[in-house]
Amino acid sequence: MFKKLKLYGLASAFKIIKKFVLIYLGLKQESSYVGKQKIVFYKTKIFKPPPYPTIVLIHGFGADKNHWLAVARFLRGKFNFIILDVPGFGESPINPFAKYTLDEQVRMIMELLLRIVPSDQYIIGGNSLGGFFSAAIAAKAQQKVSGLWLLAPAGVTTEEHAEGVKLILEGKNPLLVKNSFDFARLSQLCFYNPPAKGWFYEVFEQKAIKRFATNQYLFTQMFGLVSSKSENLLKLEEIARSIECETLIVWGASDQIITPNGMGVLMKNIKLNESKLMLQVGHLPMVEAPKKCAQDLIEFYNRKIFSKN
Repeated sequence: MFKKLKLYGLASAFKIIKKFVLIYLGLKQESSYVGKQKIVFYKTKIFKPPPYPTIVLIHGFGADKNHWLAVARFLRGKFNFIILDVPGFGESPINPFAKYTLDEQVRMIMELLLRIVPSDQYIIGGNSLGGFFSAAIAAKAQQKVSGLWLLAPAGVTTEEHAEGVKLILEGKNPLLVKNSFDFARLSQLCFYNPPAKGWFYEVFEQKAIKRFATNQYLFTQMFGLVSSKSENLLKLEEIARSIECETLIVWGASDQIITPNGMGVLMKNIKLNESKLMLQVGHLPMVEAPKKCAQDLIEFYNRKIFSKN
């Protein structure tokens, strides 16, 4: 009983803190429907007109839009923001009549952006699976996407796999959290410096455990039944060849979910790219090193994108 009260209190405190963070960042929460699918997102309250840039940010599998708040703090004042919950994740609920295949996810996000982005062009950035979605959108919507920011994107075909992908292929998917042990393992794989237990650790742990069945369903929808003989369905290196915009590729050197070897593959396949390998950083650079990520993006934008407009 005491533990439940404690978790309730911490969850309530987190919600209050988040409200103040959104006020500080000048963000408001909105939602829109693509067909019957509700998609929730943060959006800059007062959009500044061009040439002030807009950036769309997309989280990875099992995550949500709050993964971007740390880096948004250091991008504040430089960009208009749209930070979304991918359909089925965060506060974008699963619709029993919707499909959540990779192609359908890309389609829904593109349709949403056509509706809610007020500017003619935008930069798009994503981490992990969100990086794959961002790259796919950049390849399909070349007139809309002026720049691409990939942070440890999922989907590159490599000869060797990081521990996270190895576990997925062995049927021990670390992204699906059943219990405290699973959450601790996922934390170890995602971070160079895993978060210490205490404060809000248990809140995030319980949230991940409660989402087990939902995440399992979404994973199967997008990837099917994965085994050691499974082919890479994403093949990001092939999509990369169609990307025409300036692209900044960021990877944590200590990423244990997706191997940093993917960076070299993308560098060979994306026409206009720069890369940043971040030492002592894991799979979530925007969470673990938000200030450096923001500084690199701002410098890249000013030199490679703004100067061309």
